[in-house]
Amino acid sequence: MLKDIRLLYVEDNKDISEEIAFFLKRRVKELFKVENGQEGMELFVKYRPDVVVTDIQMPKMNGLEMIGKIREIDAEVPVIITSAYNDTDFLTNSIELGVNGYITKPVNLSNMLQVIKKAYEPQKLHKEIRDKNIELQTINANLDAIVKEKTKDLEYLYHHDKLTSLENKIALQEVINSHGFEYLVLLDIANFSYLNKQYGVEFCDKVLLETSRLLKAHRSSYTHLYKIESDRFVFLLKDINATKTKEFCQQIHSFLIQQKLKLTIFFSEYHLILG
Repeated sequence: MLKDIRLLYVEDNKDISEEIAFFLKRRVKELFKVENGQEGMELFVKYRPDVVVTDIQMPKMNGLEMIGKIREIDAEVPVIITSAYNDTDFLTNSIELGVNGYITKPVNLSNMLQVIKKAYEPQKLHKEIRDKNIELQTINANLDAIVKEKTKDLEYLYHHDKLTSLENKIALQEVINSHGFEYLVLLDIANFSYLNKQYGVEFCDKVLLETSRLLKAHRSSYTHLYKIESDRFVFLLKDINATKTKEFCQQIHSFLIQQKLKLTIFFSEYHLILG
């Protein structure tokens, strides 16, 4: 536990402080050593250590005054007092300041470690709980992101044809219900059921994919293409009149008649004329 602790040690007696600092430095993560309460307060503000161990009678600012100022900043940080001072007022004041432990002088180093561990245990537990909460929040955030992504994927699949990735009849129906178009053009591949029986599903899937590619590549800005059941495609036309719609149908028909679909199935090449 001590290897996790950043400790502030405040003691004005150099003989005592050097011995204890040498002992603690090898046992804690980081040690800050100063000789009076004023310096201790400044280091606490700067480094925010995990535990404070302080003497009481010191120049510039005594230990109790320093503890009072530290408590204004952090009411939870463990504070331990080292002193031979037995005055009743000192004990009363230290209790009011929420001191977490007491070590009498001369200091027993083994006992000092136990007092520090005991004072830091609740803080360590609080830190572990906080870290676990942060971890859980991160997990929840990641789960939320995954759920949103999966929902987005499902919504896409719900509105799109699996084979061609064109919007499907569900998306088409929603647009029809919203009246967001003027004309609807239906394209139906003739004799598709015959092709299906004669050449199989894989061949016909290739036909549908290649047809959708051609239609997408040559559609106009005022049209929107959908793939509905089986071999049927739909164009919705917006902001267009009847004359232009008829012209569009004639263009699509002429275009498809002139097209040759190149299909490769199991290393065999087929050419299919649309008409």
